[in-house]
Amino acid sequence: MRLRIFIFIIILTFLTNSIDSQETGFLLLVDGPDPDNEYTIAEAINFGKIDPFGSMSIGGNFSGILGKPLGANDFDDMNCKGAIYEFSPQTGGNTEFYHPNSTLAIKIQSPSRWQLSVSAQISGNPSIEIGQLCFKEDSETEYIPFTDNPQVIASGQPGTFYLYYDLALKIEFDDKPGNYAWQITFILSSI
Repeated sequence: MRLRIFIFIIILTFLTNSIDSQETGFLLLVDGPDPDNEYTIAEAINFGKIDPFGSMSIGGNFSGILGKPLGANDFDDMNCKGAIYEFSPQTGGNTEFYHPNSTLAIKIQSPSRWQLSVSAQISGNPSIEIGQLCFKEDSETEYIPFTDNPQVIASGQPGTFYLYYDLALKIEFDDKPGNYAWQITFILSSI
């Protein structure tokens, strides 16, 4: 029988972006789950209070979400490592400005070929790792862990593009309770 201690973890994520080009005409904006549908250069997402047992999230932008077992089919399974919270489990249904089924929308305007990279930094108790926060393109099913090194996630031709991403957070039984913050940085580069 595994001893389980109930913990709460408050997570706050800040999204920032930068443009890595000397050319003019580049634009990189983000929009999170706030109801205003305004694209800005920085966005904050509050995941609220969550725990490794999949309990309903409290507060933040995603109040009422339940976690799913991590590494097993059931929380009572001895192989269960904790919970994964998917912050936008539905796929599709997003339009240019409106993205009801994605955690994050990114607007890119580029006068030349471009690529988009992402990296993350974490602050808080060292028991949680950067890669416990994951992302995926809204139409995909597999989550990719964030890293502290920039990783290319999209590229394209000149024009205006809207990209939609979902976030998920893995909370393990061994994680220490506390306040954690990820800073996710998107970098738009001309190629």
